[in-house]
Amino acid sequence: MKIHSIKFKITCWYTGIITLLFGVIFVFALWYLGRYSEEAINEELQDEVGDLLESIYGDSLDFLSENRALFFDDGVMLSIYDEDSSFIEGIFPEDFPNNTPLAAGGMRKVRRQGESWFLYDRKTELANGRMIWIRGIYSYSSLVADNLWMIRLMAVLFPMIAVLTGVIGYRMLVKALHPVLIITETANEITSSMTLSRRIPVPMNRDEIYELCRTFNQMLESLEKNFLRERQFSSDAAHELRTPVSVILSHCEYCLEELSLPEEAENEIQIIQRKARQMSELVSRLLEISRSERKKNKLEKEEVDLELLAESVAEELQEKAEQKEITIEIEDRLKEPVIHADLSMMTRLFINLTDNAIVYGRKRGYLRIRLEEEGDKVRILFEDNGIGIPLEEQERIWDRFYQVDAGHTRGENFGLGLFMVRQIVEWHNGTASVESSPGRGSTFAVVLPR
Repeated sequence: MKIHSIKFKITCWYTGIITLLFGVIFVFALWYLGRYSEEAINEELQDEVGDLLESIYGDSLDFLSENRALFFDDGVMLSIYDEDSSFIEGIFPEDFPNNTPLAAGGMRKVRRQGESWFLYDRKTELANGRMIWIRGIYSYSSLVADNLWMIRLMAVLFPMIAVLTGVIGYRMLVKALHPVLIITETANEITSSMTLSRRIPVPMNRDEIYELCRTFNQMLESLEKNFLRERQFSSDAAHELRTPVSVILSHCEYCLEELSLPEEAENEIQIIQRKARQMSELVSRLLEISRSERKKNKLEKEEVDLELLAESVAEELQEKAEQKEITIEIEDRLKEPVIHADLSMMTRLFINLTDNAIVYGRKRGYLRIRLEEEGDKVRILFEDNGIGIPLEEQERIWDRFYQVDAGHTRGENFGLGLFMVRQIVEWHNGTASVESSPGRGSTFAVVLPR
């Protein structure tokens, strides 16, 4: 149980309140028990004194010496005194102060050397007119023993009740908050898979959790519609732009090759041609993303030789790398370079990361592509000594159309390459990350299951 979780906090509050409540009840019970016990002792003393008085018949007290049992009953010790406080007959505690004066009235309490006793004295007249005192004594130790037994019982029950309350309360909270756990797990799955078509299961009871699930599903439905509209717009725009861009390029080529134009006009057409090619490349990238997104749920997996793929891509981009005098090195440390993946997507992944290293690489730099083992997975590293990426921008480079240094690429890059890389890696249940330092270069790491 996490100490910062709601279940832990509510369990602590619940247990604390119940424990405090039981503590108050316990203290009140002890107080009431003490008062009740004293009242009961008072009644017992009066009853026993009255019973002894009823046992005295006539005006003689001689028979009492032969009936010692009359002087002790239910913890009460009885004794008889003459009018002048002279002891006649009876029993009393061993340490009881015998010089305690007789006094009519209610129950009294006498203390001596840490011991305490309850007293009840009653004066009465015998048939012959003789006045006597009857004293009842009850040891306070008996009451203390009863209370101590109660305290020990509560001392054992108190922690047991607290623990039991905590366990029961926690189990109740786990059951009550289980729908929240399902919501969290479903939301994490939606986040990791980017599948907005998923919905959170709605409980049967129409309570607060029901409303929360329903609100989440409404939000997901709205997000899904917006994303679908955005993707459809990108796809439609790319399709619509492809034809006019092709026409612009073909007319530029015709003008430059077939017509005799002034130098100034030829330069202007070359500018138009260059920008139209950039637009054509952007349209191609957008269409490629659109096709990839439609294909993500039905990948055509086959055996892909990563070493062969890396060499093929390096050869394809060799001319572009030579323009900046960048060397491409491939190091294969895999026991078996073959994995099961979608070949077209893996090709795009290698092209994008290799092209990215060339575009942002320094003159006379290098790109090392390393293939390594990582448990039952493969690790592909693209290490360069280019311009590097600031720490605060390293997470944003995976976003669509984001570029760290747009001026550095002079319009050669559209900020879609790394976006596609992460999409392809996630569709293959892998991970993509980057370690970089400005001015020292970057290392892109792709981990894929075999």
